[in-house]
Amino acid sequence: MRNMHRHLLALLVALPVVAVASQASAQGTAGRDAAIGKCVRQADMQYPNEEDQIPRSEAYKACMVAAGFQP
Repeated sequence: MRNMHRHLLALLVALPVVAVASQASAQGTAGRDAAIGKCVRQADMQYPNEEDQIPRSEAYKACMVAAGFQP
């Protein structure tokens, strides 16, 4: 019986931790998705010509790093 109480207590402690971690992960994904959209638009506006692929790519990378994400 004592073992069962320990398992229940561990489960009760673990559930909120898992819920918070899951929510943080979802917010991080949404933030990254928003940054990607913003950075793509910004790079396209700075370098609208197709032959400007390298500078456009560099502008996108710099924008993502400034937003706190890996490009």
